[in-house]
This record gives sequence, C-alpha cells and structure tokens, in this order.
Amino acid sequence: MNDDFDPVAARARLQVVDEQRDAVARAIGAVAVEGPYDVAHRAESAAKAIEILSGRLRDWTSDVAGGRNRNDLLASQSRYAVRDQADVEEMLDNFTVGCRKVLRPTEREWPVSMGRLRRR
Repeated sequence: MNDDFDPVAARARLQVVDEQRDAVARAIGAVAVEGPYDVAHRAESAAKAIEILSGRLRDWTSDVAGGRNRNDLLASQSRYAVRDQADVEEMLDNFTVGCRKVLRPTEREWPVSMGRLRRR
C-alpha cells in the first residue's frame, strides 16, 4: 500500500491504467459498431463505467502528487473503491452475458457470473 502514496509510483500506475483503458476502448468500439444493438449498448455502458473509474484514479494521482493528507485519501478510497469495483464487475458481467447470447444462442444460462469467478 505504501507505493500508492508515492507520487512517482502513482503516475506509473496511472500510465498503465491509461494503456489498459485505451485497449478496452478499442475493443468496445469494435463491438459497439459491429455487434448487435443489445451487446453494443452493454459495451457502451461498461465503457462509461471505466471512464468514471479512470477519472477517479486520475484524481487520486493528482491528490497524491499534491501531497493531500494520507488519512483523507484513505477515507476517499474506502468510500468509492468497493462500489466502483462492484459497478464495473456488474457491467462486465452483463457485457459477457450479452456476447454469449449472440455467440451461443442455444445456451440457456450462464451459470456463474464472471465477477464472482474473479473474486474467488
């Protein structure tokens, strides 16, 4: 956790987040343009959640670089982190289910959500 409060480490992590966000945006863009409407809509929703999350990470980095009080930063992270993770996992699960419906229309139901698999 100590690295989270190092401005140089925080900037490096933000660069990785930006690179990952760009890769996700390209994939979502392809699905939004080429995929069925329902899947495209779910992809767009996931993209919006990712943008909100990356904005919060940018704010965190700015606060760390600006020397904001460590206790204030921890309180802020605690308030948003769990909800953000749950929101992103739900949207990604919905996107995955939509893709599976298109690719495997005879499949009845996806037995375990991907988010639950990731948390194990």
